[in-house]
Amino acid sequence: MESFLDDDFSEFMEAFDETLQRFVRSQVSTDQAAQDIVQDVWFGFFRSLDRGSIIEDPEAWLYRSARNRVIDAYRKIKPVDVTEMEFEAFEDAESPEDDLHQKEFFDLLEAALDELPDNQRLVFMRNEIEGVTLREIAEEENEKLKTIISRKRYAVTRIRAALGDYYDEFLGE
Repeated sequence: MESFLDDDFSEFMEAFDETLQRFVRSQVSTDQAAQDIVQDVWFGFFRSLDRGSIIEDPEAWLYRSARNRVIDAYRKIKPVDVTEMEFEAFEDAESPEDDLHQKEFFDLLEAALDELPDNQRLVFMRNEIEGVTLREIAEEENEKLKTIISRKRYAVTRIRAALGDYYDEFLGE
């Protein structure tokens, strides 16, 4: 084990660092976040080896660890302040009453998003806000596409129920 920690670790890191960086960058929105996650993955890998843990498939361990850390990073993200989002239905607010309706709608939407289970909120936000496809989310989460579709459907159903009249009136659904 000592030889891997000394010489082989450097070679292993050189062989996989660049592809690991690309993988993580494709999953997060900033280069800094990607660098932080990759650094954390390498630290965890080295620490596992240092403790004598046996890692049967080091490459798979790296990517699994990176994927888990990306998921953890998304879970820590503060919910989007939906009051800063723009919807076409509200762009032409011409009266104080329209402004009041807009504020009420966004308050209800924000509350509805806060009430969603984490896995449903993650799928909804990644798909609707970030524009990530459901198939991509399924691959990232290592879940079946049907599971991700169900989570999105449940999220939409709960949001629609919470928004009630506002949803119908302003989004035309």
